[in-house]
Amino acid sequence: MASGEESRATRVWLQKQFRTSGLQLDPGALSYLVDAVQGLHDPEEYIHRIMDEASAGAQRRLTLESLEGLVRRLDGARAQTSGTQVIPAFQTPVLEYDPIRKQFHASPAPPRLFPEAKSKIALYVNRYHLVHQRLRRNRLFRPTHWAGVAGAQGQECELTELKALLGLVGQSKYVLGFLSQPREGEYALEDLSARLPLDIQDAERTPGLFTENSIVVAEGQLQPSGRFKAVALGMPPPESRAASIEALQGLVTFGGSEPDAKEAAAWDASHPDDATLLLSDVWLDDACAMANLEALLATLAEADASSQPPPSLIVLCGDFLSPAGRRAVVGGGAAKTSAAGGAGGGLMGECRRAFDGLGRLLAQFPAVQEKSTLVLVPGPEDVGLGRALPHPGLPRAVLQGLLSAAPNTIVGSNPCRLRHGSCELVVLRSNLQCLLRGTAVVPPMPGSTPFQHAVASVAQQSHLCPVPLEVQPIHWEHDRALWLYPLPHALFLADSAPAGHHVYDSCVSLNPGSLVQGTYCSFNPVTRLGKVCSVQGKGEWQSQEAAVEMD
Repeated sequence: MASGEESRATRVWLQKQFRTSGLQLDPGALSYLVDAVQGLHDPEEYIHRIMDEASAGAQRRLTLESLEGLVRRLDGARAQTSGTQVIPAFQTPVLEYDPIRKQFHASPAPPRLFPEAKSKIALYVNRYHLVHQRLRRNRLFRPTHWAGVAGAQGQECELTELKALLGLVGQSKYVLGFLSQPREGEYALEDLSARLPLDIQDAERTPGLFTENSIVVAEGQLQPSGRFKAVALGMPPPESRAASIEALQGLVTFGGSEPDAKEAAAWDASHPDDATLLLSDVWLDDACAMANLEALLATLAEADASSQPPPSLIVLCGDFLSPAGRRAVVGGGAAKTSAAGGAGGGLMGECRRAFDGLGRLLAQFPAVQEKSTLVLVPGPEDVGLGRALPHPGLPRAVLQGLLSAAPNTIVGSNPCRLRHGSCELVVLRSNLQCLLRGTAVVPPMPGSTPFQHAVASVAQQSHLCPVPLEVQPIHWEHDRALWLYPLPHALFLADSAPAGHHVYDSCVSLNPGSLVQGTYCSFNPVTRLGKVCSVQGKGEWQSQEAAVEMD
């Protein structure tokens, strides 16, 4: 039971929440709910789900009996999803780096959406520290030999600050810094101490996409002209997940609550064949995409009838309206545009109708509806607060029909972090491959697919979107939500590009492609196997690629 003061505060808060939603609580129902929310990690989310469920009915006054039924249903849903945690991007722990102690610590100041201009500078400083402290532990830089031109001659690989190169003309050195392009065809390298012109015309390169503002390691010599001529240009070598966790010394960086080791082991033992399904470009207004989704759901329902439960976690990524459907709405003139904020017109109204249709579709498959948790991740063109990352979850105003039909639905942000069993998963919905190729200053090395280059870039940069802020805006003080440090067990880079899979430094990376093409991804959180699958027809599917095993 809560203390008297806590109980009164909770009672006032609950009355205000329900009154705002047009609902009333009987005294008995209010007392019951005060006790029910005590100890919950996110009571606001829990209360919103109760209000959404209650709003779907005709009764505006909740009695103790009716509320007990709602709470029992929600508690049952929470019990079913005990192996799943969804951590919104805006709840990611905020870290600061202490350059004196050379370690991270939790920041006492909460991040802001509208900070001062100095926060933009801090964004780049923090990214630099993130990579630099990682390289200081790398055996290639302790120092030892690096597999470059100088490495073959037995020279030691030691990073040198750019300002320290003055007076070292003609000596082979290794430097770390941001790659920039001040003018067309001219490049520069910049660290926290100085900025130097950079010549990369004859430099050997490693896999990855070298974009503007990415952090690179360059080997070369300072010329008498003051230009650094690079003979080798590479991405910062990645760090294993185990090494990063050890360096953090128990600091929780992923967010959410760490699962108990015994509970996680018990969950894994009881879910050996479970899976996380990832679908992208789930165009709810497109007949082909919806037919593929219906075929997949039918397959899962048939498998459940054969004693094979459906996946406990299904992630649906946007965009949730097709480009044609979006153009039809916003291109309809001032009448439609002016109705965009209304409940029945514009993009909001179209999205609401689309999600109502998704709710009706899920209702046809009660086994999936009851046993699977649905997570919604918005796409770059979905309704919301602009295109900047991280992007908050979809507005609840468009999800009422879906939330009523599928109470196990969770509204996620973009990017979104998930704990499924003992696995940590990161989901990003962005046309990342196009962004990286469009901002690359040099062509990628041959021999790797575009998806492999994209995975190598984000893993080595320890950042989900290492492109200029002019191309992909990012909320400056929420940049931490896009860090990949430590590397997760699995990385879902949902993209409109063709589906793909790649294992990079023990991190399973998957792109489901577009649902309209009939592709999606499956990842087993116990065996840590990932694969790209293809929907072939109603009740029929097959794997397009062999399983990818994580070391």
